[in-house]
Amino acid sequence: MFLYTIYFILNSMDGGLLADLADWIRFFPLME
Repeated sequence: MFLYTIYFILNSMDGGLLADLADWIRFFPLME
C-alpha cells in the first residue's frame, strides 16, 4: 500500500483529480 501511496501522490501532482480518483478506484482492489 505504501508504494501505491507514493504513486498516488506523484500522479496527483500531475493534476486531474477526477482522473486520479478513477485510477485509485481501479487499482485499490488490487492493493488490498
